Parts: sequence; structure tokens; C-alpha cells
Amino acid sequence: MTRKPRLSRTEWIKAAFRALTSGGPQAIRVESIARELQVSKGSFYWHFKDLMALKKAMIDHWLEQGTAQIIAGLQDKATPPRARLVQLMKTATAGQSGPYGGPRVEAAIRDWARYEGFVQAGVAETDRQRLEFVAGLICSAGADKATAQRRAEILYATLVGLEQLSGRLETNAENLLLTTLDHLLSDLPDLP
Repeated sequence: MTRKPRLSRTEWIKAAFRALTSGGPQAIRVESIARELQVSKGSFYWHFKDLMALKKAMIDHWLEQGTAQIIAGLQDKATPPRARLVQLMKTATAGQSGPYGGPRVEAAIRDWARYEGFVQAGVAETDRQRLEFVAGLICSAGADKATAQRRAEILYATLVGLEQLSGRLETNAENLLLTTLDHLLSDLPDLP
């Protein structure tokens, strides 16, 4: 009899995000995720102390993968700020969240934040980091600090709104974000 290879911690986290996206926070249950992964609950306990540990790992993973790593990948100062913002918009709409539950995963996390304080704190930290990064790029493109902050908020609100409307718009999300970005940067010189 051939043994299945042991699942990684990340595979459990991805499956938990898929459960969240398809059924909400109440769907994050060890038994149902183990069933989806076709493993025993013992596999879960190899990686996590309990369900709360998995939930906290999900938010930590989201902060790292969905924010910190993306920002780190766009830190190249040789690339003009406008080009980095375009790349960020493309990354944000590229559908990389497929293994995590699809394009609605961020909306599901935001909905979950209404019920769990630690999730709300994670969302607040993610929003802070993302807004700070985008405002910094807009500032580097030639805007003063206050203008950059307002424009970053508009761009981010557009992205969050698109996540909420995922699958219900006829407009391509990437095109809509890039058009919004063009409008927000149209009067800036994009200084190196």
C-alpha cells in the first residue's frame, strides 16, 4: 500500500481559505477541510494545535503572501513609480488567489473581519501597509503627501470594491483599475 505524502501547513491554509470563500467563517472546520483534502484529522494536528491556530495562521499567511511579498517584489527603485503602480494593479487582478478560493477570497476575509477581532486587526494592518506603499509610490510619481494619500485611498477603495463585486461586473477588473490609475496620475510628472 502506498502512503500519501504528508500535507504541508500551507496546503491546510489554502484549503481553509477555500472553505472560507465558499462557506464563510463557519465553514472553517477541521473535519470538513480534512475531508476535502482526503486526509485524516491527524494530519491537521501535525501542523496546528487547534482550529484557532489555523485561523491565525491564515491571517498571518495572507499578510505575508498578499501584502509583504508583493510590496517586496516592487521595491526596485530603478523602475519608475508609475510602472510599479501598473505592475501592482496587474498583480492585484491576476487571479493568483485561485488555490486560496478564487477572486472572492479577499472579500471573504473582509467579511470574516466583522466577526473576529484578530481578523479585523489583520485586515487593518494589511490596509495600512498597502495604503502606505501606494501613497509612497504616488508621492514618488510627483504628488505631495496629502494628495498621494487621497489618491491611494481612491485607488485602494476601487480595488476593494472590485473584490466585493467580483464576477458581477462586465468590465475587466484590471482595465478598470488601470483606467482609474491613469486618471489619478494624469497630472503628475512621474519623477524618477
